[in-house]
Amino acid sequence: MTSVESSNARRRALWRVGAALADARLDEVDTVVADTLRRIGKALDVAGLGVFRTDLATRSTTQIHVWADDAAPASIRDTEVRAASDEVVAEMFANEGVAVMPLAELAGERIVADGWEDNVGLLALIDLADDVALTLAVITQAPDIDDADADLFRAFASMLRQFFARVRIEGDLQRRLELEDFVTESVTALAAATDETFDRVVGDTLRGLIGHLGVPGAERFRITPDRVVSEHVVGSSLSDAWRDLRPVGDGRFLNDDLTPSFHSVSTLATAFFGADASAEDVADRREVALFPSEVGDATRTCIALVGPTRTWTSVETDAVSTIGATAAQTSARLEAERSAGHRHAVQEEFAAIAAEFLRVREDTVDQVVPEALGRVARQFGATIALVLELDGHEPGRGSVSHQWGRDGLAFLPG
Repeated sequence: MTSVESSNARRRALWRVGAALADARLDEVDTVVADTLRRIGKALDVAGLGVFRTDLATRSTTQIHVWADDAAPASIRDTEVRAASDEVVAEMFANEGVAVMPLAELAGERIVADGWEDNVGLLALIDLADDVALTLAVITQAPDIDDADADLFRAFASMLRQFFARVRIEGDLQRRLELEDFVTESVTALAAATDETFDRVVGDTLRGLIGHLGVPGAERFRITPDRVVSEHVVGSSLSDAWRDLRPVGDGRFLNDDLTPSFHSVSTLATAFFGADASAEDVADRREVALFPSEVGDATRTCIALVGPTRTWTSVETDAVSTIGATAAQTSARLEAERSAGHRHAVQEEFAAIAAEFLRVREDTVDQVVPEALGRVARQFGATIALVLELDGHEPGRGSVSHQWGRDGLAFLPG
C-alpha cells in the first residue's frame, strides 16, 4: 500500500469511527464501543486494545471493553491493566492525554510470560469524573510505534473522549430525571399513606432508592437518647450486626442542622456504641450515608444507606433528604392521629361508664365496678386495675375495695 493509500485508509477509518460514535444511543454503548475497538485495532494493526475503569480511591482497575487480534496471546483478553502510576498520569497530561510505556509495566507478568515483554503499550485517558477514570490501552505487535500510528491513536482517543463525555452527561441527565420522577411519586405515596399502608410504602420507597442509587442496602431507624430502633430495612443493614447494642450519647454523630453525613462503619460504630462495638464492626470498610429528620424533642428518624464508598451528588442527597423528611412527617401525622383517636375512644368510654354509674343499684355495685375497671384498663393496655380505699385515720394504710385483672390476675387475693 502506498503512503497516499495508507493515508486515505486512515481517514476512512477515522470517519467511520466518528460517524458510529456520533450516532450511538445510550442503549447501544457496549455494541458501538466493541465495534469501535475492532476498527481501531485493524487501522493501527495492533495485537489488542481495551477500555479500563479505574477507581482512583482504591487504585483498582477493571476491564470493561476489550478486543484482541486472532494472533494475539490469549492473556490479552483477560489481563487487567494495572492502575497507572503518578509518573504515567503526568506523562498522559503532558502528551495530549497519551502515554507510551513498556508492555510489561502496562499489562503485568502474564504478557511477559507469553514472550511479549519487548513490545510497548499505549495508554490514553478518555474520561475522568469524580473518582473514576476511563483509559484506552493498546498493545502493539512491535517494540515501537511510528509517528503516524501515534497520531492516529491520539485521534481515536480524542473521539472516544468526546463520546464517553457525551454518554456520561446524557446518562447523568437521564438518571437525574428518573430520580426526580421517583422522588415525586414517593413523596406523593408517603404523604397519602395510612396506618395500614405506611410500612409497605416505606419499604417500596427504600427498595426504589437502592435501585436508583446503586447501593446494596437502606434502613430507616429512630434514635432516642437511650436507644436506636430499626423500623424498616431493605438489603444490607446496620441492625444485623448491632441488634443487641445500645447507643452511647444522643446521636451526636448526626449533624445538628440535619444535613447528610457520611461515615465508615468503623467510625460510626465507635462513635455510636463506644467500646461495645465489636472488632468485626470496626473492621468493616463499608460507608454509611446518614440522612436525619427531626420528629420531636430528643427524637430523630434517620435513613441510612449502606454500601461501598462513593461520591454523592447534590441531586442524590436532596432526593434522600426529601424522602426522609416526608416519611418522618407522615409517621408523626399517623402517630398524632392514633393518639387523637385513642383519646377520643377513652373519652367516649369514660362518658359511657359515668352514665352507667348514674343508674347503678346498690346491690349491683360490686359487679359493675370491676367491669368498669376492666374497660378502663383495656383502653390503656393495663393488666390490673383497682380501687384503693385509704384509711383516713392512719396515713399509708388502706384496702382494695374492687379490682380487675386480665385473665383472672389479681393484685391481692380476693
